[in-house]
Amino acid sequence: MRHNSDPRGLWNEYSIDTTDPSGSGCPCFGDQPRIGIDQTNLYVTADEFSILGPQFNGAEMWAIDKSDLVNCVVSPHVVSFPHLTTDTTAPQPALSTGRPDAEYFLGSLDPSGTGDNHISVWAMTNRNQVGLGGVPTLSSVVINSEAYAVPPPAPQKGATSKLDSGDDRMQSTQFAGGTVWGELTTAVKPAGDTSVRAGGAWFQVKPALGSAGIASASIVRQGYIAAAGKYEIYPAVQPDAAGNAAVIFTQTSSARFPSAAYATLKAGGSNFGPAVVAATGVGPYKLGSNPPRWGDYSFAVPDDTSDSAWLATEYIPPKSSQTTTGIRNWGTRVIKVPLG
Repeated sequence: MRHNSDPRGLWNEYSIDTTDPSGSGCPCFGDQPRIGIDQTNLYVTADEFSILGPQFNGAEMWAIDKSDLVNCVVSPHVVSFPHLTTDTTAPQPALSTGRPDAEYFLGSLDPSGTGDNHISVWAMTNRNQVGLGGVPTLSSVVINSEAYAVPPPAPQKGATSKLDSGDDRMQSTQFAGGTVWGELTTAVKPAGDTSVRAGGAWFQVKPALGSAGIASASIVRQGYIAAAGKYEIYPAVQPDAAGNAAVIFTQTSSARFPSAAYATLKAGGSNFGPAVVAATGVGPYKLGSNPPRWGDYSFAVPDDTSDSAWLATEYIPPKSSQTTTGIRNWGTRVIKVPLG
């Protein structure tokens, strides 16, 4: 946490020891951490894997009192939820806009890696218990959704190697205007295409709370981000309270270097519009493995001065913007997109 509004100033660094000495195949560690926040707490989730073997022991979650962090408390109040087994991987906590009645999470369910058509919706209520030294209430439901599956590797112009499109775990999640939004990379056959490509699956979900936590949830809107002949990977979405949204992703194909692209959705619309390339890649990704690993994340946050979103994703920038060592030639493109 930084001490003032200038990000170039002093920061307090906090860490969570995720080492588990007692689980299957342990010692274990927390892999691919995700972050979320609301008016009460900061939330972190991760996947617990064995350090020495292939064992996966489920998801783990931490809720950290936000006021302690803001006040630079040396040992802030933290509540841990280990070994959560509802999801294939850890649910993604929401970056919350406004003052939601709970912290919400979305998760994907594909235990066999063969695809699924359900997602999990989580809620943490009694959130003030974290700062009081108590334990908040964590609950979840599973709902039907559109189908999704592990995406195929993505070709790139100028190279025989394909990009690793990752898997179908839930990516960045947002709460705004009473609904929770999430997205993931999936295998999808775009309209007018004869082949399965990598694209995005997105979900807008309306949760309902009961006395014991989350009681139900329903899909408001959902759809795919896909284009014939294109591969669109690692999406991140940002909505506003009215139901407008923007999503960013890497777009690549045999005729395009990895590029930063985005699409927008209007309130009342049924799906995102065509992709707009915000930054064209200048070459292929150079890495020894095949397929070379891309991602694992894009990111999206609201602008606090206008009805807009700040979006960030990876692409291949000009050499002047690549890593100074020259070992990796990828870069990150940040853009601002109007929502309303």
